[in-house]
Amino acid sequence: MNTFYIHTFGCQMNVHDSERMAQLLVGQGLRPVGSPQEADLVIVNTCSVRAKPEHKALSEVGRHQQRKKTEGCRIILAGCLAQQEGHRLLSKAPYLDAIIGPDAVWRLPEILASIQDGHGPVIAVDQHDRDNPCFVPLKIGSIARRSQEPDFAKATSGRFAVPSLDKPQGIPAKASALVTIMKGCDNFCSYCVVPHVRGREVSRPAEDILREVKALADAGSREVVLLGQNVNSYNDPESGTGFPGLLEALDRQGAVDRIRFITSHPKDLSPSLIRAVAGLDRVCEHVHLGLQSGSDRILGLMNRGYTGAQFLKMAAAFRRAVPEVSITTDIIVGFPSEDDEDFKDTLAVVRAAAFDQAFSFIYSKRPGTAAGKLPDNISRQVKLERLSALQSLLVELAADSLSRLTGRIHPVLVEGRSLRNPDAYRGRTRCNRVVNFAAAQFLRPGETVNVHVVEVRGHTLWGETKVDPNLPCRVGDDG
Repeated sequence: MNTFYIHTFGCQMNVHDSERMAQLLVGQGLRPVGSPQEADLVIVNTCSVRAKPEHKALSEVGRHQQRKKTEGCRIILAGCLAQQEGHRLLSKAPYLDAIIGPDAVWRLPEILASIQDGHGPVIAVDQHDRDNPCFVPLKIGSIARRSQEPDFAKATSGRFAVPSLDKPQGIPAKASALVTIMKGCDNFCSYCVVPHVRGREVSRPAEDILREVKALADAGSREVVLLGQNVNSYNDPESGTGFPGLLEALDRQGAVDRIRFITSHPKDLSPSLIRAVAGLDRVCEHVHLGLQSGSDRILGLMNRGYTGAQFLKMAAAFRRAVPEVSITTDIIVGFPSEDDEDFKDTLAVVRAAAFDQAFSFIYSKRPGTAAGKLPDNISRQVKLERLSALQSLLVELAADSLSRLTGRIHPVLVEGRSLRNPDAYRGRTRCNRVVNFAAAQFLRPGETVNVHVVEVRGHTLWGETKVDPNLPCRVGDDG
């Protein structure tokens, strides 16, 4: 095996796991390529939070079955679906060379050696020990290597691939880097498979996090995104410091310009976290709070630990303290026994919360969950109708949110060239909105420029860099 390609489904935790696998493979001397057809080794990193990505992942590995017969390529299925199904996957895909759960990613070199020695398929679905969770930081190369190629390392459209490196010592830095601060979940929401496939909550020592952020900053990253299934539950195992304390430490360290985090559970949202977002200059004005439903009855069945009114109170408190905050969310329709009144309650809470952006889904029965034992008694047609009505409202709210950002100047962190217009650039505002913009000068990923946002284009913003860089600029200034 000389070349590899990783296809990633799911959340940013999965994207980060793919980065770790890429690092390990490069360290073994393998070279990343731009398409699975070029690769000797194809890894499909999977999600199992809903049925749809699970089916897509199995379809993806199936596409390479013939190549394995004719060309001898190797196929590995990794991620949450691997953890959930384990050996059972071999009855669906007997051609797999390995099945690797999220906590076995660090064993990839050992697994490759076993495959090359003719031992397989290898099944590695061991989960972390809470007393020895094994957080493996990335080894990062300099961002300067990609100065002429802004999209050097990326995770877009569900795919992760990086080009060849000068030395097999690490993957290149990105303008915005992912940093795991905790993993696992203790909430056991009735619909959610995460505690079963990612394990129970365990936090990483704050000193380790600070060291990794400093290394990323030294390599050229200007922003970090702190990852965890529920970052609100972070608790430094050495000092007992909670999540707001970690944000304060990172802000005080001053290694990066911007600090983001996902995901927060509403029931654990504290006034101290709101104060941290409001008062710490480097912490960005964005919070992701999964509503899931606006019906108190359904929220109870989901085991979410709050009511619709309590959620709205939290959102209002955030907006009072941080007027520029962007609040995003997740919503499920068609949960077992959801009736028309429950759905109306959801629409009412969504409208009152005025979300800036949302991910919406039809309920998907997951193995091993409490909700999986309930009768899935909502017809597919009703689920689709409710999803359509919800998404129409979300589109309206998102358009209102984007329009409020036009006619103003925003500091934008450059991520690279625009995905659809190679003559333009793309980046993000502090409130996490994507901006495509024209610029007369050459820009590198990691630079922050003042962009005058002039219009909404679809789900993104369009602007142009401010002509006179010496003029003052603050979020909210007009053009």
